[in-house]
Amino acid sequence: MRVRPRTTVILAMTADGKIADRERSPARFSSATDKAHLEKQISLVDGVLFGAGTLRAYETTFPISNPDLLSAREQLQQPSQPVHIVCSASARLDPQWRFFSQPVPRWLLTVTTGVQFWQGKAFFGGDGETKEQGDKGTRDKGQGDKGQGDKDSIAF
Repeated sequence: MRVRPRTTVILAMTADGKIADRERSPARFSSATDKAHLEKQISLVDGVLFGAGTLRAYETTFPISNPDLLSAREQLQQPSQPVHIVCSASARLDPQWRFFSQPVPRWLLTVTTGVQFWQGKAFFGGDGETKEQGDKGTRDKGQGDKGQGDKDSIAF
């Protein structure tokens, strides 16, 4: 039997259907229970996907800090933190933000122009490596058929 990947989606929203106020201030947890629930869910996954707007609002991500949750990941032979994946078309993110010094693996999902901004910088994945996703599938940048498959890019 083939095992299919599983996706868990966690959304936050107020009763009026919004998460931010008029000034677009970062939202805060309404209770310690809500925060613990989110941390538990993060501890169960391989990757956390969020948008650049969220990163711009907080300038940080939410790493697992609960010792019991970290221990459970270790027992399952998982890394202590899931990969934190930022989605951004422009990839205009400030490397001075706390996010870039947090002890979490980081990936960037972007388009070709976004990759060009981060090319060779070690803030995502630690080595500045890029992969291109196009009509021909994923391949290392600079290898394979040059000029083909340049539509969307993923920087690791």
